[in-house]
Amino acid sequence: MRTSSPDIDLLLLCSRTSLDPRQEERIAALLGKGIDWDRLTGWGRRHGTFPLLYRNLKKVRPELVPSAVLERLQKLFFLCAGQNLFLTQELLKILERFDAAKIPALPFKGPTLAAALYGDLTLRPFGDLDILVPKADVSRAKDLLVSEGYEWEGGTDECQDASFRKADLGYMLREKSKRVLVEIDWEITPREFPITLDLALLWERLEEIPFQGRKVSALSPEDFLLTLALHGGKHQWERLSWVCDLAELGRVYPLDFDCLAAKARDLRCERLLWLGLGLAHDLLEAPWPPEILRRIQDDPRVQSQVRSIGQRMFRPPCTPGGAFGLTSFYLQMCNSLRDQVRFCFRLLFTPTTGDWKSLPLPPRLFFLYYLIHPFRLLGKCGKELWERPPMAANQPQ
Repeated sequence: MRTSSPDIDLLLLCSRTSLDPRQEERIAALLGKGIDWDRLTGWGRRHGTFPLLYRNLKKVRPELVPSAVLERLQKLFFLCAGQNLFLTQELLKILERFDAAKIPALPFKGPTLAAALYGDLTLRPFGDLDILVPKADVSRAKDLLVSEGYEWEGGTDECQDASFRKADLGYMLREKSKRVLVEIDWEITPREFPITLDLALLWERLEEIPFQGRKVSALSPEDFLLTLALHGGKHQWERLSWVCDLAELGRVYPLDFDCLAAKARDLRCERLLWLGLGLAHDLLEAPWPPEILRRIQDDPRVQSQVRSIGQRMFRPPCTPGGAFGLTSFYLQMCNSLRDQVRFCFRLLFTPTTGDWKSLPLPPRLFFLYYLIHPFRLLGKCGKELWERPPMAANQPQ
């Protein structure tokens, strides 16, 4: 994707771990143009690609980069590296505790993603630790972390805890020093999301990979790519680093695209998959097979979203258009009218953590949240309409 801005073109070229000679020449040519260095570093921080930006600028033509810019990026790089290494050590401690307690654990994203896809813990920023566990073990996992000094905002009331597990997908626990945030998940996609993954099948297909001198559980490459595509879609691809993850996964692993397409078809999430792959190709030149590119190009909705998201990423405030924008996006990504109706029904009648926090109820009264949620959703949408600038309502989402 060639943009009208040299600094954005430069950021896109530098947001990868491997450069060929042609790409290095393009970087050198862009460095000879008028780069807005404050804007470039700002986008790098916003999109979580500043470690790659620093490494590639330093590698290709550092003499063409102002020394103050390189020093600023170097400082950010070392701060990120220190944080990443610290969180990695905490993850290893938690996994040891889970192993001792015989709690199955899948470290998802974070350190294991950085190591597996980027080959270097310092090249992919992460701010918390995501660990997926079977739903039957989530309470034990949460209690174990609490015993290790972590705090959960929900308190210790068992009734509230039971209601919370019905309304949410994960526990957020913070270590008392406030330096470590851990999320214990038992689902990957929110309940109102159009797609529901069968985690039992994911657990059956787990593999083991080397990580920091030990073996850890990991998703198969195809499952990994599919979950990353769903994660990016869940957030409307707000960050370039999520697109980088897909491109790097395709670089590291030989993928079975027939298997990948079959899984997406079974889950009815083909458009979300093609969108992620389309962004990786359009923004980062990911070399997908011709038949995959044809599927992306043959779907007008996917092509429209690839263009829209690629432009929005670099246009303040870089975020989707609130609840209305997100709902419109999900509806466009549904495969059929039946899927759209199903999504709307789930959106209207699926309780969330917001309902639970606004009015904590004991488990026996949980059914009331199915009545409360539609009214909370209508109130949220009404507030969004009220606070929206007058002209924004007429602009395309």
